[in-house]
Amino acid sequence: MWECIDFSPVSITGKEGVDTSVNNASVRHVLKAGYEAKLGDKYCYVIGKYSSETKKFVADSEFTNTSADLRYDYGMFYASKTFFDSVKNRRINWGWVVETDSKEDQSQK
Repeated sequence: MWECIDFSPVSITGKEGVDTSVNNASVRHVLKAGYEAKLGDKYCYVIGKYSSETKKFVADSEFTNTSADLRYDYGMFYASKTFFDSVKNRRINWGWVVETDSKEDQSQK
């Protein structure tokens, strides 16, 4: 089962972010999803083209559930989502970070 799905456009011609509504020849789309893998949850992505006419996304490659997958979140950083910051014209990736106490602090609880 997929979780924390994120779908957003990225520019293939520039470094600035792209608003979600933009879909033209200079834009590709990123589909990011978390899923259960053999060695724990993985958060990976594929790149492809979205057609606003047919409402279909065609990925350049598929999720393989192997080490060949393109990792997006890793380690302590996970379950991220993106949003477009129109003021600074950039896409922000926002995620969770596992927080743990030190062994000393944990034993004092």
